Amino acid sequence: MSTPRIDSLLKKIAKWMVIQLKTLQDLDGSPLFKNADIWKFQIDATKGGAAKFTELQPFAFVDYDNGDSAREGGRELRQVPTMKIFIGIESKSDGDAFWGTDKQLGTSDVRDMIIDLFDNESPDTTINNLKCDEMFYINDHKEVIMPRQSGLELTFEISSMGSAKQTS
Repeated sequence: MSTPRIDSLLKKIAKWMVIQLKTLQDLDGSPLFKNADIWKFQIDATKGGAAKFTELQPFAFVDYDNGDSAREGGRELRQVPTMKIFIGIESKSDGDAFWGTDKQLGTSDVRDMIIDLFDNESPDTTINNLKCDEMFYINDHKEVIMPRQSGLELTFEISSMGSAKQTS
């Protein structure tokens, strides 16, 4: 008899974030991201690097960065994972991938949309057996700085109460 698959705390949070990212819309009302998923090294140098960026854009990939922990008054575990979202956009003119235009969102625009989507939001009402506080925006930085390609990584922190042995 096989053991049923149990999603980890981090995977549950990442999946929830991907679902939320897929709700964002472009200027014409279509889905903003051609690709939104958990980070699985989709744009690794061994997989085509810049060419893969072009193929997949506009994209948003969710990843876990690192975590911290603390103990609450009753010695209950409080995990504090840091989640990252890597977004990428290309443009036809220099600088527009970052700044955007009247007809195309740039990563600076999408950055604001993602902060509005996740900052001070909690996934615990949509994920069973997950007790989380709100997610908070921490910072961002440019990952890809090219005239017609812009990649930006946003960092969020979320506090989760309870055991890492949470079930699905």
